Amino acid sequence: MNTWTFKGLVTTLATCLALAGCDAVDGLALSGAFDREPLKTAELADGAITLVPPEGFCIDPRSLKARFALMARCDTLGGDKGQDAPLAVITATAVPLTANAVVTIDDLVTEHEAVLSRETLDNLTMVQLQGNPPIENAHLVYWRGASNISGYGIGLTIYASDSRPALNQRAPALLTQVVERIHSQKMP
Repeated sequence: MNTWTFKGLVTTLATCLALAGCDAVDGLALSGAFDREPLKTAELADGAITLVPPEGFCIDPRSLKARFALMARCDTLGGDKGQDAPLAVITATAVPLTANAVVTIDDLVTEHEAVLSRETLDNLTMVQLQGNPPIENAHLVYWRGASNISGYGIGLTIYASDSRPALNQRAPALLTQVVERIHSQKMP
C-alpha cells in the first residue's frame, strides 16, 4: 500500500494563499474588490471533484485554480450573511493519488506544527494543530483534514481569525460537511 505524501501539499498551500491576492477583513486575509458573485459550487481537478462549501460559506471565485479553492463566510465575499457560520477561511486542494494511496495523520503535519488532537471519521482524517499559519492574523490553532475522493486526495484546512475564539470542535464538523457534500455530488 502506498502512502500519499501530504507534506508537499501543505507547503504549496502557503504559496497558493499568497497568489490568491487577498486583503484583510476582520483580521483574516479574505477579500478585496468583488467583481464576481461568490460561488456555491466549483469544479476542481478537471471536474473530478465538485467542491461544495459548508452551510453559510461560499467559494471565492478569485481564488479558484484547477486544484485549489478558498472558502469563507459568504458575507465576507460580497454575498448574503451566512446563517451561523463562523468567521473563518477554509482552503481546499486536490492532488492526484497513485493507486491504493492512503492518507495518514502524520501526512497532515509539518515539522513546524504541534498536534493537539487527532480524529478519523469514515473517509476523513483530521488533526488539530498549533503552528504558524500561512494566513496573516489567523489563530495559531487550526484544523487540517484529508480525504480520498475520485482518485484525488482533497486537503482541507480551516483557519479562524486570531481576534475570535478558536473553532475547537466546530472545525471538524465544518470539514466533515465539506467532504460529505463532495461525496453527495458523486451520487446518481
